[in-house]
Amino acid sequence: MIQIHNPTYKARCEDFEAIFGAHGIPPTEQLMADFSCAYYKSILIQGRVYITQHYFAFYANWVGLYEKYMVSWDNK
Repeated sequence: MIQIHNPTYKARCEDFEAIFGAHGIPPTEQLMADFSCAYYKSILIQGRVYITQHYFAFYANWVGLYEKYMVSWDNK
């Protein structure tokens, strides 16, 4: 379940795993930081950026529009 108000670090880790776990990110990947942010495509899409040891990931869910991006720091 995605936490909205005053989430703890544990809740953010659970959110990250729920959102990106099925996309090949190993369960041992540790979340270092997350931030509220926005991405401009054809409109401004507000979401969250998650930074781990090996990945930079963005997720947004806005009025049924889902955006998910992952970039590996390792350039594999």
